[in-house]
Amino acid sequence: MKKLHERRADALLDYLSALPDDHWASEEEIIAALPEYFISKPRPNATSLDGNIYAAMNLINKRGGVIVVNNNRRAYKLATKEDAEAFKKKYIDKGIRAFVRAANIGNIAKKHNTFDLITESFHKIFSDQDEEQ
Repeated sequence: MKKLHERRADALLDYLSALPDDHWASEEEIIAALPEYFISKPRPNATSLDGNIYAAMNLINKRGGVIVVNNNRRAYKLATKEDAEAFKKKYIDKGIRAFVRAANIGNIAKKHNTFDLITESFHKIFSDQDEEQ
């Protein structure tokens, strides 16, 4: 039997697949349609009604084949080719900005003779990620 998070992802994928391409399904809609997998649990300062929806989206995307996107307004849909290209560009841009920030931190650290400490931290982060894969 599949684990609960896999069943949630399957249910979300089936639900989104049945919707029109241009329809953004809100978290409220998803929770109402799939109450056996998702529940509304509002918390102060939370960005999501149920974090399991976002986790299911990530699992679907990791599997490959289809891409589920969200619009940062608590709504999800299956990505069209255009959506996928736009999200790809968005994440590449975010990655480049993060890389530039990291380089700036490195330059400041070098200037203040703390570069070795930061370099060791980066090596640890990346070696931990390599071990996970």
